[in-house]
Amino acid sequence: YVKIRENFYLFSMLPSYESRWFFRSCPPPLMEWFEYKGWRFGAPGNPARADFYLPIPSDKGLGFKLREGRLEAKQLLAGIGEHPFPPFKAKGKVEHWIKWSFELKEADELARQIIREKQYDWIEVKKERLGFTYHFQQEGKVTEVPIHTVIPEGCQVELTQIHVFGKAYYTFGLEAFSHAGHLEENFRHGAEVFFSTLAEWQNGKAIAELRLPAQASMGYPEFLSCLFYAL
Repeated sequence: YVKIRENFYLFSMLPSYESRWFFRSCPPPLMEWFEYKGWRFGAPGNPARADFYLPIPSDKGLGFKLREGRLEAKQLLAGIGEHPFPPFKAKGKVEHWIKWSFELKEADELARQIIREKQYDWIEVKKERLGFTYHFQQEGKVTEVPIHTVIPEGCQVELTQIHVFGKAYYTFGLEAFSHAGHLEENFRHGAEVFFSTLAEWQNGKAIAELRLPAQASMGYPEFLSCLFYAL
């Protein structure tokens, strides 16, 4: 921990490579695959949470997120470009982000005003998340671990139902991290493992083909900016 000010401590700093898509309705192959894995929205033991985002409509590469006990600041370092994700008709923006997490003490007055009293017009986003993390180990071994497991090398795979401005949306994301500087490698590996696994499972099943269009690919700051301007 690094103390920034009273009740405010730097907890962690994490770079990542990410691709994310947003939808009004969830693509059936994704929903059915997660249900096949045993994860369902609304299931017991999968509670929803509320995050509060500072609206910055003019900057799609900067985000501030607040929830009970923690503030996260996230900055876009570089857009890597649009990439295809075979064997599906899927294309998305790959982006290089860095995230700072700050622990807040219970006595933090500003956090209480934003979360409990709904002051200062931060955007409340209610979320229910399904997912896991690919753990990349030595000699090429890949295992699936719970999404909150702390590991040095991996890629998160998550499907989230969100409610914002009174409407429901879904977001699917891949987020790679690395303690050894292998962000790009871990992202590519995670994407390859996930999409090949999904294709193998879907083969021969009467399920619509997965489509992830590039125009639906963006980070949370850009998505919330689009909603903000549409109000």
